[in-house]
Amino acid sequence: MLILDIDNTILPSKEAYDFSLKCLSEFWQRKAYGSALDFYDRFKLAREEIKVNLEGHSSNRLRILYFKRMIELKFGSLTKKRINLVLKMEEIYFKNFSKYLKEFFHLNKGNYKFTFKLLNEIQASHKIIFLSNENLRTQLIKLESVFPKNFHFNLLVSEELGIEKPSAQIFIEACRRIDSNPEQCVMIGDNHIDDIEGASKLGITTIHLKEMFGEREISKNLNISVSNSFVAHNLNSSLEYYISMRPV
Repeated sequence: MLILDIDNTILPSKEAYDFSLKCLSEFWQRKAYGSALDFYDRFKLAREEIKVNLEGHSSNRLRILYFKRMIELKFGSLTKKRINLVLKMEEIYFKNFSKYLKEFFHLNKGNYKFTFKLLNEIQASHKIIFLSNENLRTQLIKLESVFPKNFHFNLLVSEELGIEKPSAQIFIEACRRIDSNPEQCVMIGDNHIDDIEGASKLGITTIHLKEMFGEREISKNLNISVSNSFVAHNLNSSLEYYISMRPV
């Protein structure tokens, strides 16, 4: 069975994140709240504060918490008007995040067409679950932006359990939801600690994806002690390798 990370594995979330923040900084400047540097400084400060206060909890990724704290730091308090500003910032963030994903999907439609061809081939006989350290609303917005209408899959986000990868519990729950033992599963993800080390400790075969659509070779992962771990630079070659390991 196949476990797939989402961010920077099947979606270019880092680039979309950077683009969304750039659009928000432009909004911040148009409203004369401060410079782009002021926006990024306040965002960084708010984000770091939330991350510390909610360490290890999936809520530490909620952008609306960052935006609320930014407004409090800027103005000293909330008002009805400032609540609307927080909500507007969240709206702008997700609108531009989705915009970037859709444009990337269009520019890479050949690669993605093959990606979903392989995923449909896999899901004909194997269950697929996407496993992510995020809140549900954020991931649903991302997936709705680009996933084909008739593609069926399972989804587990850290918000549902209150714990994050690389915790063993979240991998065990992912396996349970697709009726599998860890030894029957393959994990594909971009984060060496969260995805690869976390899964490998349970005996899950892993493929560390270094980039989404790069070179197609697959090699042994020499950065981890277990034997059933590999390194790839292309999502589609990773899926093909999965098929070769777990014939569909």
